[in-house]
Amino acid sequence: MSSKEGFKLLTKKYLDDADVSMTTKQSYERILQQFVDYANTLSDLPTRSDVMAYRDYLFKRKLEETTIKYHLVVVRNFYRWYHTNGHGANPSEGIKSPKIEKKFKRAHLSESESRQLLKLAQINSNKNIIKYRDYVMVLLMLTTGMRTVEVERADVSDLNVIDDGEILYVHGKGKTSKSSFVRLSPLVNKAIETYIMKRSDQYEPLFIDHKPKYLGQRMKTRNIRRIIKDLLRDIGFDDDKHTAHSLRHTTATLARQYGANKDDTQKIMRHSDPATTEIYMHAEIKSVHVYEHVIAQKLLNQEEDEDN
Repeated sequence: MSSKEGFKLLTKKYLDDADVSMTTKQSYERILQQFVDYANTLSDLPTRSDVMAYRDYLFKRKLEETTIKYHLVVVRNFYRWYHTNGHGANPSEGIKSPKIEKKFKRAHLSESESRQLLKLAQINSNKNIIKYRDYVMVLLMLTTGMRTVEVERADVSDLNVIDDGEILYVHGKGKTSKSSFVRLSPLVNKAIETYIMKRSDQYEPLFIDHKPKYLGQRMKTRNIRRIIKDLLRDIGFDDDKHTAHSLRHTTATLARQYGANKDDTQKIMRHSDPATTEIYMHAEIKSVHVYEHVIAQKLLNQEEDEDN
């Protein structure tokens, strides 16, 4: 290729050849379109210095380091294909991605703060079915580490039983199917069953909108995040570090606090890379507990004791 006119056509050809899922392909397409837009501002085809300048441009946009890294991975993969297929040199070769610090991006809650959050949600749950739904979502996320997108995607039919207890199949982040599951403690499973019984409907989503205008529609990630954020504000956490994702960090932290080792925590969080789990680990403690159950018992039993 010798001109900019064919650059976008080659990115489309690369996407046609890419052996990835449709969801991933759509993500690649969005990222490459941004790079094509950047290339169109240049006087000629991107050079190595231009690719480095693009990386710096992404930094200036104040994107998350993980997002910048993903953009650069897509660009490098394209240029690797571009060079292999004889279209020219690879100007991205050797360009480094940002170093991702292994630290919590969101603050977690302590055991007492988690109980405070659940207590508020439980008190509110007596008002109406909407508030009861919110309580069950908080309870599920705190005890299983589910992400908001996984809560959104959950269906009633995903509830199941295996030899050693109740589970919920989940459609994980970046996955194309519901290939994994979380374990539900009897206490959490009972709360979910109560919510479904209160609904008394045949809607497929596990969590639905109950407002008349949107009745039966699947709860969206943005609304789940807002609900959790409002509850966090109500217990005094009105800052950027405490979000719905804090509940996932809390699950891992509490599991570790209650004796989970690295393997236990990795299983709970469903991390494919054990290195990701390292940020939660400060001790190696051997255990045979099902920590989704332990967390639920610790938090909910403490609430029950306070009521008596």
